[in-house]
Amino acid sequence: MARNHEISGSAIFSSDQARYLLISTAAGPLAAQEHLSIARAQTQLLAQAQDALRGDTNEGHIYHVETRLALHVIRTHLLGAVLSAFKGVFSMLTGTGQAPLDQLLSGPGREGAAGTVLLPIELLIVVFVLIGAALGVWQGWRSAAWRRNLWIPVTFIAYFLIVSAGAAAYSRLRIPAVPFIAALSGVGWSSSGVRKFLRPGRAEVRGVNAAGR
Repeated sequence: MARNHEISGSAIFSSDQARYLLISTAAGPLAAQEHLSIARAQTQLLAQAQDALRGDTNEGHIYHVETRLALHVIRTHLLGAVLSAFKGVFSMLTGTGQAPLDQLLSGPGREGAAGTVLLPIELLIVVFVLIGAALGVWQGWRSAAWRRNLWIPVTFIAYFLIVSAGAAAYSRLRIPAVPFIAALSGVGWSSSGVRKFLRPGRAEVRGVNAAGR
């Protein structure tokens, strides 16, 4: 920030933040509420930013102009912001991640048999983890001892999802939230209620043994 202040006259952290806020976080609400494509909304916002800058190339000024424009668009398109946020969160949590998987296993821009075979396994794991996380939240809320600490993983998950939700949201952006989702999933699948549901016979045997004693 000190270096940016020295160069541009503004203590900004990164000009990329403002650009992402404009073309992803703000473009989503504009596209949703004005019935535009994401590409059309992004082009329109970038053109408005360029008109406001009037050829100014100072990074600090660009940051402030793009940030103000993005916040103005979000504030005036609240319904679109809500719809875009829900869509982005859904894409992050349920996205297949096939493109990154193919890139990892077969190389950039290539589809391979390995990715095709592993994709259903990945989707199955994602489904089980998300179901377990929902069970974990439910179990934590029911327990007075766990309820006091439940807000910690839930807050981090909500933060990462809200910050990353936007027009460019996809499966890889859920990675920062995955450890907290996995922790809740472990709590959910290991809860006593789930164990009794999955293994009712053992619960009955334990009850009979206890009665026999």
